[in-house]
Amino acid sequence: MTKSVGTLTILGQEWEVFTADAHDPELIADGCACTGTTWCGHFKIFLSNELRGSRLLRTIRHELTHAFIYSSQCEVPEKFSEEQICEFVAIYGSRIVEGADKIFV
Repeated sequence: MTKSVGTLTILGQEWEVFTADAHDPELIADGCACTGTTWCGHFKIFLSNELRGSRLLRTIRHELTHAFIYSSQCEVPEKFSEEQICEFVAIYGSRIVEGADKIFV
């Protein structure tokens, strides 16, 4: 069962954020159960409703990073170089943290 926890506007795109039961199909990616998933084509983020505290916050930030990569239309190479990671964090890091704080509160 999924429950909406709100929406975030990421670079002009409206993303819905949900919590879901641990074995919900929305939390299955590549055949594996996950604690969070980002469905880029649908602008939806799903978080396990079993997450708490720092693990929840880390998962939110992780999934928001996927959303920012998708929304910014960044090319996602097989491996990011150190410079590419630093540039992405410099541009979007504070926005990811701000977005996570809105969901986490």
